[in-house]
Amino acid sequence: MPVLEHLGLRVFAEDAVSCPRSVMPRPSPDLPRQDGEGKRLDVARDAERLVATILAVRQGTVESDGLNRLVLGAALSWQQIQVLRAYTAYAFQIGAAPSRRARARR
Repeated sequence: MPVLEHLGLRVFAEDAVSCPRSVMPRPSPDLPRQDGEGKRLDVARDAERLVATILAVRQGTVESDGLNRLVLGAALSWQQIQVLRAYTAYAFQIGAAPSRRARARR
């Protein structure tokens, strides 16, 4: 659930579905249809980026944090968000940002 909430999605219910790892996930009609603000998602436009980001989080390639809201909010890919993560980490290292946790807050 936190992964979806970090993407800015509102989670109403949870339904466990088992899927073998060998099966490539596809956009499902059960994807949440609203973002965190209650606006309807454009599944045709956003599903590919959402699925790619969820897969990257599950594989440990990407952090699950508040920056992932940019997948929907700014139509960024997880790779573009990774660049922003690198910039925020650098800003923290040089003292330009107060803390690493500040970047993930809403």
